[in-house]
Amino acid sequence: MQILRFGIRNQLLLILLGVFLYFHFASPFFATGFNLITLGREGAEFGLICIGVTLVMILGRLDISVGSVMAVSALIMIIGYKTLEIHWGYLIPICLLFGLLIGTINGLLTAIIGVPSFIATLGTLIILRGLMQWAASTEWMREANSVFSTDAAFQFIGGGDVGGVVPLSVVLLAILFAAVLFVLRYTRIGTAIYAFGGNFQAATRAGIRIKLLEVGVFAFSGVCAALAGVLLASRLDSVTYQTGQYLEFQVLIAVILGGTSIAGGVGTIWGTILGISLIAILNNGMVMTATDRDVQDIVVALFLLFALFSDRLTYRLRGGSGTWKMADIGQAMAWIRQLTVRGDRS
Repeated sequence: MQILRFGIRNQLLLILLGVFLYFHFASPFFATGFNLITLGREGAEFGLICIGVTLVMILGRLDISVGSVMAVSALIMIIGYKTLEIHWGYLIPICLLFGLLIGTINGLLTAIIGVPSFIATLGTLIILRGLMQWAASTEWMREANSVFSTDAAFQFIGGGDVGGVVPLSVVLLAILFAAVLFVLRYTRIGTAIYAFGGNFQAATRAGIRIKLLEVGVFAFSGVCAALAGVLLASRLDSVTYQTGQYLEFQVLIAVILGGTSIAGGVGTIWGTILGISLIAILNNGMVMTATDRDVQDIVVALFLLFALFSDRLTYRLRGGSGTWKMADIGQAMAWIRQLTVRGDRS
């Protein structure tokens, strides 16, 4: 039983090592320096989205619109810079504001109107995907993808290296990781997220309002997805209607395998980083081994099912102990009230 528990606790690390070793021996090009740097850039873009979704899921909600937010943000960058000839320095804040807007809308639909988060973000996903389909048929998209950017500064955003060694996107991921880790561990906002996600009913009975926090977390998730779109647009210098398609499912796999429960109240950024690494290696490795696209989709679907099974198994082994009790929330009350109770100022 102890061996079983050890394997379950460290299952993600064991799977990660196994997948890395498999692709290392399956392709002579996988473990090369060039590919590992490429892997870092791709993983960083993916990781930015996963960190935002981790907070949403700890809160006990879902955000499946992130892939579409990333895609439309990349679309704004590419068409704005290459077709409309707007300087990329102006486009970056526009993209981030777009992500903030979409995330805020998702949060308002969920927190204020009461639409289930899955349905709210599914609606956003469909609308944004329709926008991508429409854009693909326009002359703007064709013109943008037929022109190659020669601006070294624009190319550096998603393809440059800090000190000639570490990709800029990896540095941005590390900064975001450190900031979110600090917030979750040492601030009342982090305490509130865990409390509300762990036992929403108890939190509301305690007189705590979570609407502001919920909208803020969704808005943050949207900004993370938009930032990933900016990096993607710079790195690939193009965008298609398929950009970011089904990415939300890979994000869910990474976050759930990282230990964040769908039920809310449980999760760590450290675990999410391992989940990000696994999915990034899996995607890159399948490309390096020329795996058929249909087979790639099947593998991703199997990992999603495994992640859901793992989530339920670990929850049962905890005996449901991941949820917060009234006493736990009472201990955090002094902090949380300053942030969320009507009439208080933080």
